[in-house]
Amino acid sequence: MWILFARAPRPDAQYWLGRRSLALLDAVGWPALLLWMINAAPIGGAVRTVAVIATIIFALRHAHRALLLNERYRFTTWRLAVIVAVILAIGLTAKVLG
Repeated sequence: MWILFARAPRPDAQYWLGRRSLALLDAVGWPALLLWMINAAPIGGAVRTVAVIATIIFALRHAHRALLLNERYRFTTWRLAVIVAVILAIGLTAKVLG
């Protein structure tokens, strides 16, 4: 038996001057970096084609949200920065204690 819990939707983000342009840069910048990495990777054929198409769809979806639904856009850079900071803190702690 499955028990499902519905979460409340996240509140709208606060709007500030420049948020829309930074959101668009964030929404297109990370997929562009990923496309560059896919291009440099030694893969080819169908895998590369599917990866490129998926990345472009991801970029278009996030660009749409960044421009037209800006109050619902969440910055990818912020989420990745938190993950990297936690990994660096764990590594620093292991270095200091070990």
